[in-house]
Amino acid sequence: MYKNYSQKNKVSSNKDKHIPSIGMIAFFSQHKVASNLLMILLILFGIFGLSQLKRQLMPDFGIEIVNINIQWPGASAEDVEENIINAIEPEVRFINGVNDVDAFAYEGRGKISVGFDDSVSMSKALTDVQSAVARIATFPQDIEKPVISQVVQRDEVCRIDISGPFSNKTLKYFARQMRDDLINMGLANVEFEGARDQEIWIEVPSDNLRELDLSLEDISNRLAASSIDLPSGSINSGGTSRQIRSEQLARSPNELRKIEVLSKSSGEKLYLRDIANVYETFEENSPYRINNKGPSIGLVVYRTQGSDSLISQQLVEEYMDDIAGKYPQSLEIILYDIFADSVKQRINMLIDNGATGLILVLIVLFFFLNGRIAFWVALGIPVAFLAALGGMHAMGLSLDMISMFALIMGIGIVVDDAIVVSEHTTTLHRRGMNYKDASRIGAQRMFPPVLAACLDYSGCFSSCSYDR
Repeated sequence: MYKNYSQKNKVSSNKDKHIPSIGMIAFFSQHKVASNLLMILLILFGIFGLSQLKRQLMPDFGIEIVNINIQWPGASAEDVEENIINAIEPEVRFINGVNDVDAFAYEGRGKISVGFDDSVSMSKALTDVQSAVARIATFPQDIEKPVISQVVQRDEVCRIDISGPFSNKTLKYFARQMRDDLINMGLANVEFEGARDQEIWIEVPSDNLRELDLSLEDISNRLAASSIDLPSGSINSGGTSRQIRSEQLARSPNELRKIEVLSKSSGEKLYLRDIANVYETFEENSPYRINNKGPSIGLVVYRTQGSDSLISQQLVEEYMDDIAGKYPQSLEIILYDIFADSVKQRINMLIDNGATGLILVLIVLFFFLNGRIAFWVALGIPVAFLAALGGMHAMGLSLDMISMFALIMGIGIVVDDAIVVSEHTTTLHRRGMNYKDASRIGAQRMFPPVLAACLDYSGCFSSCSYDR
């Protein structure tokens, strides 16, 4: 009698035959129409999700912080702490939902950051902080109005540098036009870099003050009384109500020069232009930009929260093409720090890694198992990823640097698990089991270790989900 004890012809054990044919795996292994239909639905689900996913650099998240900034020109850090910080802290510390309060005192200014719990409505928190600061009546008289704002997460799209043989005022005019155009196109915010604020300076020689027996405070009071823009009530006449308003606010050096400073008993009038030098300049000690061609102004473009970074960058590039002939040829406009390029690079990396893994699986399984198994295992890789992309859209996630990093890691996990399950199924078939039972038992037997491996990977990176 001849007996063959090779692995290929070894009869499967009774233990394999008595694995119960119940559960989801057994159902789909016995109903190929249902499994093929599920695969088609997952592919369609993934294609729809992929078309709707937002591509951006970082995921959208909330920042539960409200900042309070107060300027007090000329004050020391100690004075800021004693008169501003110590007055605000007790008022905001006991607002409902406050988690922590951080205060900083600098020379000439103070800053307080109020942190709230995750469950707090930030619109209500902002209102509560504004109300708390408004109740304080002990602030010094010469401080500027407190600026209270919520910290909002923003992603940069790109930066724009504007330079050329023009004055700072002209460059700022061009930059302001570009900023308004970009915002009108749907971009969230565009901020200036290196655009100094303009100021009007009035210089009065001391000899003129002594001759006229005036002080700088007298001139300041006269200018404040003459340069105003205030409502003055209304007049009802014949059933018609008319609003009265004083519109004498001086907005330029020429308008300031025409203000009457002194009227003598002889009828002679002195105007500001007669005793002072009035001119327009830029704010002192403010940051500015220069490049190898002279002064420049920068624009930082931010995307709208929830929008697609690549679409936002496309809007900027289309705008750059449209304005090519709008501005002078000597005006140089450079686009740099394009953050959408990082998103494109990560997406290309994901596609390259997926394609490489797919090809390697096909080659390895074709040589060591057979072509049929190689085809279906390789097909399972894109199906699994399409299902994941559809699930990401359903959960409100985005295709960002973090989620794409997880997908790139997931390629290795899916490939390894697919090879393990297919190899065990082939082994059972070579031992004499038919393909239907081999696929069912192979998947059922490998499900616990595959699940354990996935949970192990998930546990390793679960700490990344905690921000505090």
